[in-house]
Amino acid sequence: MRGDLLRRLRRLRGMTQADLAQEVGVWPQTVRAWEAGKAEPRPHAFRRLCEVLAIAPEELYTERPDQE
Repeated sequence: MRGDLLRRLRRLRGMTQADLAQEVGVWPQTVRAWEAGKAEPRPHAFRRLCEVLAIAPEELYTERPDQE
């Protein structure tokens, strides 16, 4: 998962790391680790992350043209 892309998508939605963590059901430190590329979300957190960000799972692995 691309942490830089996760950070960008989160910010585009006006969310803080704490906001995203609360919505996904994880600690803010966990979101920081994902964005820093130090950890990957577990399957249940990954599914919730995609729901909260309203994206398809593959979008966290590739650059979208509208994100350049």
